[in-house]
Amino acid sequence: VLKRFRVQLRTIAEAGAAPQAPVTGAAPGASATNAAPAMAFQQMADGEALTTSLGQVLRLFTGGRARLGAPRGDARRRADEVERTAALQRPFYLAAREVSNGEFRRFLATHHVAPLGGVTLDDDAQPVANVDWALAAQYCNWLSLRDGLPLFYQISYGTVLGVNPAATGYRLPTEAEWEWAAGSEANGARRAHPWGDAPTPPPRSGNYADGSAASLLGEVLRGYDDGFAAAAPIGSFAPDTRGLYDL
Repeated sequence: VLKRFRVQLRTIAEAGAAPQAPVTGAAPGASATNAAPAMAFQQMADGEALTTSLGQVLRLFTGGRARLGAPRGDARRRADEVERTAALQRPFYLAAREVSNGEFRRFLATHHVAPLGGVTLDDDAQPVANVDWALAAQYCNWLSLRDGLPLFYQISYGTVLGVNPAATGYRLPTEAEWEWAAGSEANGARRAHPWGDAPTPPPRSGNYADGSAASLLGEVLRGYDDGFAAAAPIGSFAPDTRGLYDL
């Protein structure tokens, strides 16, 4: 089950389409930058943005190397974990923030999240919760249709049958893309956690299972308190060096 997710956009340049094609079916009123020609990514810097028709900001990243797993000497390594490196050779856009309950309800008005220990997870500004992978894929296709983009997922009656790798519509990040975004700084330096290498996060650095959630969860980060017993409204904390929130 996916507790939270954020959308991603494959650029036409990434998919190898003709240079004259637009990067995205930009929403009415989108800036010229958002509607740049496909090959313009070569002149664009990491972090440049486009906006969906719902107002969600996605940032452009031109790739890098992601380390998946952990080395044998790492105390946090699981027994079945194998360290490997993946090269991200294609540019992609990644949403700066998670999808909120309110944004998800634009797709599915009946979406509702039950409270956790009496604490709500259902506010419009909170990240969408209790959505499985197939429903998240359906949301991506719905947003692609809304923005005039080719569908990435092949879906029939709620079942994901396959994907269209050449499509430039919205999709979920791959494991390697997520590890790269969450596990490294804008300068390429590795980090053990989204907040850095320290075992515990510095004050007000993110929404984590901390002391305020002790009555709801079995394991928490002692000595840290973000002020929210459950999920904080998206964007409540400062972004990382790439401009991404809530990693």
